[in-house]
Amino acid sequence: MDVLVNNAGLIAMPQRQTADGYEMQLGVNHPGHWTLTALLMSAILTAPSASPSSRTTTSRRVCSGNSRGPVSGSTGMDVEDGAMPQIRSATDLRAKGGEFYGPRFVNLGRPVRLSVAGS
Repeated sequence: MDVLVNNAGLIAMPQRQTADGYEMQLGVNHPGHWTLTALLMSAILTAPSASPSSRTTTSRRVCSGNSRGPVSGSTGMDVEDGAMPQIRSATDLRAKGGEFYGPRFVNLGRPVRLSVAGS
């Protein structure tokens, strides 16, 4: 395994449940990632270049349904742009564990290394 990116993908959606009975946002964003990572943990920890990386959060759809609201529509990012900070942190050979990559201008812009509060 070269890269594992756990990307929580749902936020502020209408009330629904997963097939397992979890509230949809919780079920998609947490137990699935935890289970996959737990199953792969021995491979992750024994990989020659194991280096846990940072995570970012990007809101694509803040209002209910599939439309972007008035604020997120003008300030949010589409799926491809929203994935770029994670792709950069996972593939940039200069990136190190504990660093944070996010959009240059809070929630838009190219992915850059940002300072972490308190460091």
